[in-house]
Parts: sequence; C-alpha cells; structure tokens
Amino acid sequence: MVLAGAIRSILSAYARWQLLRGDSFHGGIDITMAFQLDQNDPKQAHIAERLRNELILWLASVRPDGRPHLVPVWFLWEGETILIFSKPKNQKLSNVTANPAVTVALDSADDGDDIVVLEGVAALVNDPAASTTLAAYATKYTGKLADMGWTPESMAKEYTEAIRITPTRILVSF
Repeated sequence: MVLAGAIRSILSAYARWQLLRGDSFHGGIDITMAFQLDQNDPKQAHIAERLRNELILWLASVRPDGRPHLVPVWFLWEGETILIFSKPKNQKLSNVTANPAVTVALDSADDGDDIVVLEGVAALVNDPAASTTLAAYATKYTGKLADMGWTPESMAKEYTEAIRITPTRILVSF
C-alpha cells in the first residue's frame, strides 16, 4: 500500500517538476516552498517525532528515463530538512541531479495506521562538514554502525555524497 502510494507520488512529483521547467501541465503546487512542522499540532508533532527517531526512510526518485526508483536509506531529520548519505555513483544521485522532485516515506507503524509520506526537493550538498560523522547522525545510528562493524568515520569514507531533502508537502499521515 505504501509502495503504490509512493509510486503515485513520484509521478505527481514528476509532473510538478515539468511545471517548474515550464512544460505544460495543469495542476501542481510550488515545490520551492518548504514547510515547517507545527509542534503545537499533535499530528505534526507526531510526524516530527517519527522523523527524529525512525531509522529507515524510503526515498522515491525518478530515473532519467522516467522509471521510478525506491530505496531504503538512513537519514537525519534536521528540523526542516532531511539529510541522507550515498556512495558515489549510486542511482539516487543521478536521479536527483536530473530531477530533484522526490517522495519519502517512513515505514508504517501500527499495522498501517501510522503512515507518513512527504514530498520534497532534493539537492546534492557540497559541504565537507555534511558527513556521517555529524554528532546527531553518529548518535542515531550507533547501534546499527556497531552491528555492521563500522564507525562514523569508516562509513564516511564510503558514503561520501550527501543529499539534503527539503519537504514541501505532507501527502499522507495517520
């Protein structure tokens, strides 16, 4: 169910990307406008909590040939943006370079009653400080890194590319 929704979201994001490029498309929203989660709204506060605590995020992007691409990734919620890391030359890097419109989804909780899907805009990060050695990222994944025999520094040697996603819209939530 989440996968089918993510694929529909990718197609919707592609249509918005065409709109931004000036292609003719009726409908869509301005994907350059980010939003902030309202901590006073119980639903949005819950989404922010899940973004801070969940370990896996599903990243949906569009391949340059138009086919969808969906991968699980580790991520860091930075309050307004999502930071993920990639090995060089991975498909997701080509995808977001060609088309920055993405959809992200958290694994569903509570037998599918707690679904979070966000649309956003991805950008490659050209900042050496954006690394898996960031304290918040290293702390979040301490257990997983240890399970894999990695340290934040050893992971940083392989996962050298950073992608920052700015969410623009909540598509689905509980």
